[in-house]
Order: sequence, then structure tokens, then C-alpha cells
Amino acid sequence: MPRLTDITGNWFPDPTLLVDITHGGVPNLKSVGKFGHNFAVSNTGDPEDIWEDGGNLVYLTSAETMTIVSTSTEDDVGGTGAENIIIEGLDNDWKEISEKINLNGTDAVVTTKSFIRINRAYCDDVGSEGVNLGLITIDATIAGTRQGSIQTNDGQTQKTQFSIPVGRTGYVRHFWANCGKGDDATVRLMVRNFGKSWRIQREIKLFESVVDIELQSYIKLPAKSDIRVEAISGVTNGISVASGYDLYISGR
Repeated sequence: MPRLTDITGNWFPDPTLLVDITHGGVPNLKSVGKFGHNFAVSNTGDPEDIWEDGGNLVYLTSAETMTIVSTSTEDDVGGTGAENIIIEGLDNDWKEISEKINLNGTDAVVTTKSFIRINRAYCDDVGSEGVNLGLITIDATIAGTRQGSIQTNDGQTQKTQFSIPVGRTGYVRHFWANCGKGDDATVRLMVRNFGKSWRIQREIKLFESVVDIELQSYIKLPAKSDIRVEAISGVTNGISVASGYDLYISGR
């Protein structure tokens, strides 16, 4: 990929090419940005995933339908909040799938498609308020485990977990994390190739700061790899940590 330098000699990708990739102008290559937020990272036990549900995602071993429900009756077709959401993920063969689900307020609805991974979900059609008015949860119907959520007024998930579709390869190019005043944390970028162990790829030590890393050597993610960001607080229990990364995905 063409790269440029700034006046300090630091490298960065050609911005024109990045725009082309982002808007689908480069065949068989797309850009994906992932970000998440954990509002209550613990200072004891195991590190927690950076996503708004707290704790750690329980990964599914086989695809199943998802059950979706809101805490607001206004998140409904014809309501003032979100009328429907779009779920993007992978099926049992790890192929990319998506489904648009009409919400029914505080009554649960179930997808027709089965997902082994949820990569993202977001509100689509909305009423007069322009965004979801309740917490929208996405749970595996059989396992009962949380696979994602859309917090009130967010309009989409904030989850750093992502999985590479079959027939494609991912390349992580950028990693960042931050925490607020007086807080400190250790944040780790973790990757698991299919059927293998989780492995740490990068680690950031934070103290009331933002750390932003443009990787000089990209992290390669083969098909069916899982990637996530996790964190543990250094001193204070229940701190807020946000993090994310950018990657390219090649192949069809």
C-alpha cells in the first residue's frame, strides 16, 4: 500500500487510497472500524472484554437464532424510537449474513437466520425521536448468552469482538485505547485463530490518557479468526475504558 511521511518522518497510509477502500473503490478489499466501551472494568480477576455488556462474551460453538427485545415500548414499528435493527454476522459456515428485524417494544422477537457470530448491530428506521429509546439486547435464543446490545440513544452496538468471514483475511492496521481522569488500566488486543489459543498481539498501559498506535507491521487474521480487546483496571474498581481498532479485509 502506498505510504507517506509527515514532517517528523512518521509513516501513515496514503489518505486518498484509504478513502477509496472505505467507499468500496478497491476490488476485494474493505475497511472495518471496530470500537467499544466498558463502563465498569474491574481491578480483580480476569480482564474484561471492551463492550457495553461488561464481563466477557461467551462465544457460540454453533449457529442459532437471536432473540431481540427493548426496555422501551417506543422501540416498535410506528413508535417514536427505533422501529427495526440490522444485525450483521456470520452463519454456521462462517459466511457473512445480515438480517433486518422489526422491533416489538418490550416483547421479544426472534431472527429467522441463525448466527454463530454477531459482528455488529445498528438501528435502521426510526420514529420522531431519531434513535432507540430503550436498551436493546441481543441474546442467543438457545444458549441464552448475551451476544450484543444497543445502549439507549446509541443507535448501534459498541463491541470490540469481531470475527473474520470464511474465504477472507483480515489485517489490523491501527489500535487505540483511552481512560478518564485518575484512572489507569492495562488494555490488550487479543486474537484467536480458528481452533487455536487466544494470543496477545499488543498491550497498552494507560493512565488518564489516550494511546493511539498506527501499526508498522499489520496483524494478519486468517479466515474464521476471532479478535477482541480486553482490559483490567490497575487500582480503582469499576473504571470506564474505551478502545478500538481498524482493519482491512481482503478476499470475496
